[in-house]
Amino acid sequence: MFVDPYLLSLARLAGLRVLLTIAAGVAAAGASVVAAFALAAVVQGFLTTNGAAAPVAALAIAALAVMARGALLWLRDVSAVAAANRVKSTLRARLLRHALELGPAHRWRRGQGGVQATLVDGVEHLQAWVGHYLPQLVTTLLVPAALVVVLATKDLGVAAVVAVGIAVVPTAQRLWSRLLGDRADSHWGAYEGYAARLADTLRGITTLVALGAANRQAVELRTDAEELRRATSASLSASLAVSVVTTAAMGLGTAGATLLAAWHAAGGTLAPGDVLLVLFLAVECFRPLQELQTYWHEGFYGQAASRGIVALLDTPATVTDEHADASLRVPAEAAIEFRDVGYRYPGATTAAVSGVSFR
Repeated sequence: MFVDPYLLSLARLAGLRVLLTIAAGVAAAGASVVAAFALAAVVQGFLTTNGAAAPVAALAIAALAVMARGALLWLRDVSAVAAANRVKSTLRARLLRHALELGPAHRWRRGQGGVQATLVDGVEHLQAWVGHYLPQLVTTLLVPAALVVVLATKDLGVAAVVAVGIAVVPTAQRLWSRLLGDRADSHWGAYEGYAARLADTLRGITTLVALGAANRQAVELRTDAEELRRATSASLSASLAVSVVTTAAMGLGTAGATLLAAWHAAGGTLAPGDVLLVLFLAVECFRPLQELQTYWHEGFYGQAASRGIVALLDTPATVTDEHADASLRVPAEAAIEFRDVGYRYPGATTAAVSGVSFR
């Protein structure tokens, strides 16, 4: 689990949309718990001689809970997309204004493709963190802890097994977070570099062909593409490693809790219907963690992209218009005149043009 202060400040732009996403996620988890209790009551009803009325009523409650969960998940996803779109549109407008203030000189130094990658793909990567990871993080902090308390009222041993499994997941993610974060940074850097070179190459392809430099540029593109492939493979391998550990912890936690409940039921210390309840509640304990794990991986790319966004916003404009807000009246006979103008490319020793004058 990780919380980036800058990304958290961006989430405030979405306001109530993020809160609605969180509320819908928690309510959907509550509906799943209601369905679990209802289904456990159905099984308990069939195992006893209380008649068919109780199972029928419980089945109706379970069906309503499942339908409510579907509606709440739809609401959660819709509000998550709305929250992410709000953040992305606001941030893109801010970035575009600042990029225009920096002028073409900054785009030339960094590469037009690099700025474009930040404005388009970099901002797009924030959707997973703002719209999904942050709301799911809050849900994960609330739901499993509450369900462990519920399980403890049934069987302390079962609750302890589930609690251990829950603790393993964030611990493993924390241990891998630095490695995955470094590799996500490397992946974004490689992607931005490749995107910048590709966009600049396509823009100047006619000039490259005319100067006979197309083959040399193709070699550089292949080098950048290979670096991106290696960075992507390294990032995926780290994600796969932590996924194996966390998925195993969730599976073993559910299986261990269910087996222990069955053993206690065979010994008479736990009702037979409660075994199914333990199974359902254990699954619901780990469901938020499983969903968080998916968004956790995607969120790292958003965190890596945010550094490029911050770097662009923190770049000061070297040329400012002091009269940008002034209301100036330009005389009709006014003219723009250039006298003895020259230009030398950065790093060049000779001027490309010099002594140019025109009006």
